Amino acid sequence: MSRPANKLPVFSSSGPDIVLELSEEQFDHLTAKLGVSIFSEGAKADLLKACRAYLTHRAAELSAAPQSDALDSWFGKPKRDGGRDSNGVRETLVRMIALGEGAFPVQASSSVSERDVWSVVDDALFDGLMQAGEISLTKADIEPSSLDPMHSAGHQTNSGLHLKLSRDFMLRFSGLLRRAVECADAEMNGMGSGFRLGGAFDDWCRDMRAWAKGNGFPYGYSAHPGDDGASKFSQFLHALYAKLPPDLRDGDIKSAGAMAARLRRIPPTGEQIPRADAK
Repeated sequence: MSRPANKLPVFSSSGPDIVLELSEEQFDHLTAKLGVSIFSEGAKADLLKACRAYLTHRAAELSAAPQSDALDSWFGKPKRDGGRDSNGVRETLVRMIALGEGAFPVQASSSVSERDVWSVVDDALFDGLMQAGEISLTKADIEPSSLDPMHSAGHQTNSGLHLKLSRDFMLRFSGLLRRAVECADAEMNGMGSGFRLGGAFDDWCRDMRAWAKGNGFPYGYSAHPGDDGASKFSQFLHALYAKLPPDLRDGDIKSAGAMAARLRRIPPTGEQIPRADAK
């Protein structure tokens, strides 16, 4: 089952850490499903670690914002005519670049007066910048970009230096902004794959298969080669899945046979899960 990766690759949560614990009775139930006598303490710890990783990943893929939100914020929201509106961050920066380069638009009643209108507006802008005062530079502002942040003097405003927002400075600053916009365009357009709905479940199944194989337990998903029935591993995984919080499960898998069917649909990455009850 393939679902598009159309979410952001980052996720922030202010909620509590996800906690999962299993009782000895629950572990006994799982060992019986897998057809083994006991799980070592290390195997139990690794099982819980894999399940907690799944729950964290699942919470992220459910809550991560769609990539379109970031694209709309940067480029502006799409319009019906195929373009984008002018409310994006990119367009705001483009306007700032135009100000610094003196390429901002003017509203003149005739082409003859455009230069005069531009001159008045430009003078008003830079007169305002001069009257607003200078910016006190901190020690961190004048440190080389190659300096390790751990060795920074910090933003102490006692450097004795001030920044004047002159026309020359604004022109150079606009060039820097222009390069920044070009870099950001490339990053936004090449965002790549983010969280994919269903990805957490696929990764969890692979992790649990590696867990079972590493501990010498059955790890195939069919009872016998060519048989579509549920293996011991599928029965075990179905029982374990039922012990996870319902709101973080990836669909309702009603039986071990349904779990085996889900396993068969997982996109392969390297070594595939064997069909037989391999050990």
